[in-house]
Amino acid sequence: DDPAAAFVQQDELFYEYSTVMETLMFAARLKLPDQSRSEQTKRCEEALAKTGLSKQKNSLVATCSGGERKRLALARALIDNPTTIFVDEPTSGLDSFSAERVARSLKAFAEEGRTVICVIHQPSAGVFDLFDDLILLSQGRLMYRGSTKKIDSFFRSLGYSRPHTASLAEHAVATVSL
Repeated sequence: DDPAAAFVQQDELFYEYSTVMETLMFAARLKLPDQSRSEQTKRCEEALAKTGLSKQKNSLVATCSGGERKRLALARALIDNPTTIFVDEPTSGLDSFSAERVARSLKAFAEEGRTVICVIHQPSAGVFDLFDDLILLSQGRLMYRGSTKKIDSFFRSLGYSRPHTASLAEHAVATVSL
């Protein structure tokens, strides 16, 4: 009876004076009302482990970093075991280390068999390398759809070779913005 999809907004709202675990348990009670309290707790613990937040479970949300908040939002989405997760700007406002950690969590979800769809406007090279498939849009128009591994040769075939100083992510964003 798991849902087909979950949506994680760019800016999540949390009650600042709840702990990370209390935040997830509140979501579990709403999303899994027919489950026992122990099953809800189990789902929360699993979500904490999958997002790397187990050590923060007793921390107040107010003390969580930006990356921990993003991962808390992902953990909350995982509680009812969705098969597809839509994520809006999961790396926005994060330092490169935190952004890559969030992206690695998303990659792990995909490797579990989930479909993960993200909107990311300015991915770092490390985050970009974690994507399997890519859709690039510019001004509402489809510019590229396909494997991340093939985008360099695609742009080269159109006469847009990547400068040696540019990462693939920078080149892709710059090229579709021309």
